[in-house]
Amino acid sequence: MIVDGHVHVGKWLDQAYSSRSVSFAEMVKELSGSGVGAAFVFPTDAKDNAGLLSEVVRHGSGKDSMGSDGGLDGGFDVYFFPWVDIDAEEFGDFLEKEKDRVSGLKFHPSYARKPVTDPAFDPFFAFARENNVPVIIHCGRWQEVAGYKFALDRAETFREVPFVLSHLGGDLPGLQLGAFEAVQKKGLDNVLFGTESIREYWNLERGIQELGAHRFLFGSDFALGHPNIYRPVVELLSISEDEKALVLGQNALDLVGRSGK
Repeated sequence: MIVDGHVHVGKWLDQAYSSRSVSFAEMVKELSGSGVGAAFVFPTDAKDNAGLLSEVVRHGSGKDSMGSDGGLDGGFDVYFFPWVDIDAEEFGDFLEKEKDRVSGLKFHPSYARKPVTDPAFDPFFAFARENNVPVIIHCGRWQEVAGYKFALDRAETFREVPFVLSHLGGDLPGLQLGAFEAVQKKGLDNVLFGTESIREYWNLERGIQELGAHRFLFGSDFALGHPNIYRPVVELLSISEDEKALVLGQNALDLVGRSGK
C-alpha cells in the first residue's frame, strides 16, 4: 500500500496558497485515484483541528460529509495529526479529549513564528511521549525558526518519540545533507525524514544509503503538491523494490501502528 505521509485538508489562509482549498471528500477521491491507499492528514494554516477530526470520524463510520451512508471510504485509511496550535488556549483540552483519535502531531514552527524548542511547545512533546505517538515537524529554509537543528534538539530530549523531519530536513540540498549528517553524529535512532515536496532524488538516495530505507516516509504535501508529482522521485532511486516499498508505505504504517490506534 502507498501511504501519503503529508496531506493538508481545508482552505489555506496564507495568501501564497489562497487558491488552494480542498475538501476531505476531494482529498480522498484525488489520492485514491493516484494509487494512494492511506494518508496522514493535517489541517491547513487555518488550524481547524476539530473540523478535520469530524470529517475523519465520519469517514471511518462510512458516512460522507453530509452524513449519508457509503460515500467516501472505499478502503482508504486516514490517520489524524492535529496541527499543534500554541495560540489556542483550548487546544490542550481538545488533545486530551480526543487523544484516542490522535495518530500523531503536526508542528509548524514557521506559522507559529517560534522554534519548536520554545517552552510553549513543551506540553505537546510530553503528550506525544505519554501517548506513544509520532511527531511531524516542518523544517524549512527559515533557519532561525524552522531549522532542522531545533527539531533535533527536541529529538535528543524525547528519544522515546519518533520524529519525522519534513522536506528531508529542509527545502534545499545543503540543508538536507546537513540534517543527515547531524542525525548520524548525534546517534538519533528516533529521527525519520519525510520526502514531501523534494526534487533532489539523488539526496534522497544518499540519505537512504547512509541511514537506511526504514528512515524515510513518502509524502506529497497535498494539496500544495500531488503524489503523482513526487512518486517518481522515489521510483527513480537506485534501491531495491523492497526498499521502495518501505519508503512508499510500510514505514508510515509501522509508525502509526506502534501506538495500537
